[in-house]
Amino acid sequence: MKIILKNLWNRRGRYAWLFIELIVVTALAWYILDKAVVNISDSKMPVGYDVDRLAIVRVNSLPETSKKYVAGLDSAQRAANFETFMNKLRHYEDVERISPQYEGNLLNDGSISINKYQAGVAGDTLAKMQYEVQFCGGTEYFETYGIRTLPGSPSPEELSAYNYNPGRHIVLTEDFARLYWPGENAVGKSFYYLNGEDTVRIYVAGVVENVRYQSFVRTNVLAFGTWDTFLDKSRENYDVLVRLKPGIDPGDFAPRFAEWAAKNMNVGNLYVKSVTPYADQIYEIEYSRGIPANRNSQLALAAFFLINLILGVTGSFFLQTRRRTAEMGVHRSFGATRSHIVRMLMGEGVILATVAFIIGDFIMLQVLLKTGLDNGNNLNNMFDTINNWVGNFWQHFAVISAVVYACILLCVLIGTFLPAWQASRVRPVDALRDE
Repeated sequence: MKIILKNLWNRRGRYAWLFIELIVVTALAWYILDKAVVNISDSKMPVGYDVDRLAIVRVNSLPETSKKYVAGLDSAQRAANFETFMNKLRHYEDVERISPQYEGNLLNDGSISINKYQAGVAGDTLAKMQYEVQFCGGTEYFETYGIRTLPGSPSPEELSAYNYNPGRHIVLTEDFARLYWPGENAVGKSFYYLNGEDTVRIYVAGVVENVRYQSFVRTNVLAFGTWDTFLDKSRENYDVLVRLKPGIDPGDFAPRFAEWAAKNMNVGNLYVKSVTPYADQIYEIEYSRGIPANRNSQLALAAFFLINLILGVTGSFFLQTRRRTAEMGVHRSFGATRSHIVRMLMGEGVILATVAFIIGDFIMLQVLLKTGLDNGNNLNNMFDTINNWVGNFWQHFAVISAVVYACILLCVLIGTFLPAWQASRVRPVDALRDE
């Protein structure tokens, strides 16, 4: 270590530009990698339900202009057709469970409902808003999605069959419950909101594990409410959530079932309009918001930067180290082993990179304290997030700093090792002859 520090001081003039380059690279890496790492982190967050075994069957009714249209059906006949239709779907060989819901009310749908809740304690309010998704009771909703409940809460089966009073009962995610009642069982607790001049109480029927309403928004603060206790079976347009049996791929299921349904699923005026793997719907919603394009552009920029970082920093250290071959031969003549030579040269690179990184990181900290860190999708600013490193300034700063340091250090080690290894192999007699 003593020799390493002496070498760095004696060569400070030669290392000055390389040192400045590393400081600038630290700042650039921060700017580019912050966006990319946040985007990757958000895309890898679990949505909280079993996407890989879900598909959406959209059911519609024939138009009156259709030759197959059955006129004069009353509500009882339409309800009977609905039951027949759902039984056929439920007993299809690849299907494990189904949950019919009104069209446009599944998780990750384009249309959303946003609410603001106040706990039932005077003066206890929350500044931000929460997603609320509405579902139809009595339809195996939670079991079909594969959403699990927390200890102390009714089971998924019990929550699906619960006798909800629309507008008076809700189910919360774990993060939502923790936000208002940390360390407590939220079941049976209540919120209130002002409806005109009236104060309306809403009671918590159960608490489920964290679920994200939209895949590109970080929050797990979500409420499930009902607008009807049971599905209106006389209606003739639905989204049917389908949970497939283990081992069945939704991508294979969709065309196979669509072909079968065209021949076997026409009941009254009901027919299968489309069959979509759930993952495809998530992608379609993301695509409509420009999420994949933004993510790909950030990742492409990060990849381009990393390639240039590797070429630039690695190349600079490679040339600096290779010029010292004769000097290393002199060290060998005084008894230094090959291992000593390699460790010394790589140690110089590590210390130089570390000091430059600390300075560059400190400069970026001053900038970020004023401008803030990247928060991903703009919608993230509207909602509460619990225990997520992106929203915590110091955790966020530490994570990205570690990523930036790792990238710089890797480039320095790559650029130093090969010429250091070559320099360690020079014969002392050849080095002394050159000197």
